[in-house]
Amino acid sequence: MEIVKRNMQLTCSKGRSITQITIDDDFNVPDVKEDVERIIKYDGNVQTEQVRVLENRAGIKGKLAFRVLYGENNAIHSVKGIIPFEETMNVDGLIPEDETRLSYEMEDLTITLINSRKISVKAVLTLTLEAERTQEEEAGIEVEGDNDVQYMTSRLIFTPVALKTKDTCRVKDELELSGNKPDIAEILWDQAQLRSMELRPMEGKLGLRGELFLFVLYRGADENNSVQWTEHTVPISCAIDCPGCQEDMVPYIRLNLSGNDIEVKADYDGEQRVLGIEYIIDLDICLYEERQADIMSDVYSAVKDMEPVTKRVPYEQLLLRNSAKCRAADRMKLKKEQPRILQICNSSGSVRIDEIQATEDGLNVEGAVAVSLLYAALDDKEPFQMLSGVLPFSHKIEAPGITPDCIWHMECMLEQLNAVMTNSDEIEIKAVISLDALIMRQLEAEIITDVTVKPYDEEKIQALPGIVGYVVKPGDTLWKIAKNFYSTVDSIKTINELKDDKIHPGDRLVLMKKVEEL
Repeated sequence: MEIVKRNMQLTCSKGRSITQITIDDDFNVPDVKEDVERIIKYDGNVQTEQVRVLENRAGIKGKLAFRVLYGENNAIHSVKGIIPFEETMNVDGLIPEDETRLSYEMEDLTITLINSRKISVKAVLTLTLEAERTQEEEAGIEVEGDNDVQYMTSRLIFTPVALKTKDTCRVKDELELSGNKPDIAEILWDQAQLRSMELRPMEGKLGLRGELFLFVLYRGADENNSVQWTEHTVPISCAIDCPGCQEDMVPYIRLNLSGNDIEVKADYDGEQRVLGIEYIIDLDICLYEERQADIMSDVYSAVKDMEPVTKRVPYEQLLLRNSAKCRAADRMKLKKEQPRILQICNSSGSVRIDEIQATEDGLNVEGAVAVSLLYAALDDKEPFQMLSGVLPFSHKIEAPGITPDCIWHMECMLEQLNAVMTNSDEIEIKAVISLDALIMRQLEAEIITDVTVKPYDEEKIQALPGIVGYVVKPGDTLWKIAKNFYSTVDSIKTINELKDDKIHPGDRLVLMKKVEEL
């Protein structure tokens, strides 16, 4: 007798840790930079440098990269800075072999002026560390070499991680100014955002499509050295080599716009009117694959005592993947001390999730869009100003069959952001947010890894009658009855002229012991 086994790759969640950290530091303006008279606009992003997985914890190293656009007299300048940070996050049961994913949300970023050579940088970051384990398990699927052994199989449906990797997509282009814009003397500020991104697994590749929206503020090469701006939409179309990728795989991919290179180039006439750009999109790629296996769920023999050796193993099963779009709108009003609006130059935003709550049939998502506006003001002394605010939103993602023990992964992105003046002190904001949810069931399976044959219980077998009438009880199955009476399902069906395996409480059966008397 031989137990035929199948190797299965099972993924299970190890847990999720969420921590909030505060960064509070002063930054000295480099000597080569002009004095800071007033801050116009700022932004920042988090860059992860290292995630070191240890027993029950992970060490995080990263940095906050920030930029400041500021005014000095009637001129505009910018400065960049970096603040490093370290944090330890605890996850019970975590071991170095586990896979981890780190994500962040910038809850708040405030940069204020201390003096002309020093600024204060304060940020609140929420770090989320997800841990999971993928391990190999061997499960019995059939018994060979013994016709007296009866075994039953059940179908196990599981969704392991099939492929996990990181890659980049480079967006390169040359963009020319419109005819009514002066030549470029100096770039003061650039703002790039990903919009309408779509990811599609293909055979051996991963398709990425979308748009990069670019805003550039620059000093013009005209007689007044006027401050100008230009906007461009750059299409994105990448086919990233991804060995092992298949069309039917389920993607869970995080995108991050990281490195950028922008330079001024001459056009055919030798004028500085072309922007050569190169942006890098980092992809944290995780592809799941739905699989199934018919494995043994029980085994016995009508002529010998047998006992299955079992093992309980955790695994994940895909419940659903659901993408939704949410709309949000509100109005932002200037403070009394702020100069009135002449024209909106640029609007940018980032999405954060404040709370996700599971209900009977879905996920309730509460979040907000942090909006930052750069506008030209009706004030010659302070011609450019920033207006910031928060645009709250809520949305329910339909998820029939969700239970409290389900694990969900949520990716969100700002699809559209429109800002329109209603008057000189008020702006109407409209946003479209995409929400991409991947929901997994957390399950356990009992697999048969081996079978032990026990000594024949002669007294027990001889005590059983050779033939007996039996009344079917609630919960009975032909398999259960056959196993308890040392018979087989086929034998019971033949004797009782049953066409299928269906029986009902109260049915009367004739049972005949198959094992021979010793």
